[in-house]
Formats: sequence, C-alpha cells, structure tokens
Amino acid sequence: MREFWTGDQDKIMRTISRLIESKAPLQLYQKGLPAYTVYAREIIKKKKDTLLLLFKPGTSKISQETCFISFQPKGQPLYGFEGVPLIESKQHIVMLFPREIYRVQRRKYTRVSTPGKSKAVFTFKNKHRLHNCKVKDFSIHGARLTGEVYGDVKKGDVIEPISLSLCSRYSDSEERINLPEATVTRVIEKNDETELGILFKIPQTNLDLTDIVEVYIQMRKIEDDSF
Repeated sequence: MREFWTGDQDKIMRTISRLIESKAPLQLYQKGLPAYTVYAREIIKKKKDTLLLLFKPGTSKISQETCFISFQPKGQPLYGFEGVPLIESKQHIVMLFPREIYRVQRRKYTRVSTPGKSKAVFTFKNKHRLHNCKVKDFSIHGARLTGEVYGDVKKGDVIEPISLSLCSRYSDSEERINLPEATVTRVIEKNDETELGILFKIPQTNLDLTDIVEVYIQMRKIEDDSF
C-alpha cells in the first residue's frame, strides 16, 4: 500500500540526486511487463519541464503508460514514485520528473500469492524424507503449500528446517528464504495432493531476513495492485 511521503520539489530533487550519486538500483514496474532494474543518471532541466534520465542495462522495452519505480535506501523503508516515459532509446529512458514520492507501507500480515515456480523444500522434525511443495501464498508469519506429502501429517507437526524460493510475477527474479522451523496449522487432502498451512516466526535478531521478506511482500503488492 502506498502512503504519501512528500510533494516538496526541493526534497524530491535532493532524494533523486542522492540516488544518482549513489548509483542505487531502482525497480521499474509497468502493467503487463516484467519488472526490471534501472538507474537514475541525470536530472535535465528544461524551460517548461524537468526531466529524469534513467539508464537501463537490459534490453526490455516499456510503453508510454505510467510506471512505478521503487527504491530502498539502506536501513530505510521502501519508497517509490510514478513516472511517465517520454522517450526510450536502447539503453535510456527519459521521463517527467516525479511530483510526489510515496512510502510503501509495510503491512506485516499481508498475504500475497506466490506465482511462477515458487516452492518449498523441507523435512519434518526427526524424519529424513525431503519434501518438495509448491508455495501458493505467503505472509511474514506463514504460507500455504501444496504437493505430495508422504506419511501421516497432522496439525501441530514441526517442520525443521524449511527453505522457500519465492518468485515474482513479471520477472525471473526470486527470493530464497531459509527458516529454522515452522509448524503445521492445517492439513487438507485434495485428490492426489495435500495442502498444508504452516506458521513460522522469523528470529527477532535476523533483521536482514525480515527486510527480505517484507520487501518481497511489498514488491508483490506493487505488481498486483499498482496499476
């Protein structure tokens, strides 16, 4: 969810200038197209308009529809702004300079779908068989898995450990999340598959993992809800 942060043009100018100086990667999202990384390169001041030049290292092409560009300064929340592309060359995009910047609000209990080949690999405590399931949805405290789960599985069983690979809708990128433990909260048999609801708790001391999880959730929200 977007939360208005600032419309102060001087503040926006300073923020974008820092992104240029630090060569920070930005994520560009546009409806129906893969998300990909771009870099802010130059602020171009014209008589009537101020423009922003972006460098794109890949070969992806965009349309002239409004896009959303996100960035995250180290140790700070996720931010973003809307952009209107005007000109696109092989490696550059020129768009109108943003008039507003939003903070991407982190809702810790938002559940998002996990598209593509999102999967979970795990074992049950005190057992050695490795299970490989699809991840259907995910939140910061749990997930829904489906697949062939062998043996007698019941609510309250402990998974130890579990590794999740979470995919994006519009790109080939994925986040890998390794957790020491999870607990089965629901078991539903569906034809040849079993659906598991699992609950886990990210260690409070693992701030890096918390950031990875929250950023993934917000990126998925941007992909699904922004346009």
